[in-house]
Amino acid sequence: MTRRVDWKLGDVFLIPVSNGTFAAAQIIGREASVLNSISIALFDRRLDQHEEPSPILEFHEVYATLFVTRDLLDRGKWPVVGNHPITIPAAAFPYEDRRSTGYIGAKVIGSGIVQHFVSAFFGAEAWSQYKDPEYFDKLLLAPSKKLNQVSAPDEGMPN
Repeated sequence: MTRRVDWKLGDVFLIPVSNGTFAAAQIIGREASVLNSISIALFDRRLDQHEEPSPILEFHEVYATLFVTRDLLDRGKWPVVGNHPITIPAAAFPYEDRRSTGYIGAKVIGSGIVQHFVSAFFGAEAWSQYKDPEYFDKLLLAPSKKLNQVSAPDEGMPN
């Protein structure tokens, strides 16, 4: 049985990219009322090994903020490597505009989908690998954040 990993707000963790590198992410919120999910910020910062990103992560590097299932974080598959101050403005948190209504209409993204999204962002997987070819576009903070994407799905990619 895998021991549950303890984590806290501000923790920086790594998401494996399918090419063997790691992407930096940060826990920016815990949303117990939204399927006990976490809010995370994904940064345009890639690392070659398990190391803490330096210098401090900044908001201009964020390409997405999402409500995410926390299973891979809890099991240590997304290793925590440090803790940094949260520099993301509250207005950029996922579905912040729906907080007052109890997040009605908010969507929680599965951690496995997030791994594919991160890999596609860094060009290691196809950007349009799902049935809706614009699915990953809808997860970005802004269309201008889209770069490095592989346009056609490879064999064996999820549909």
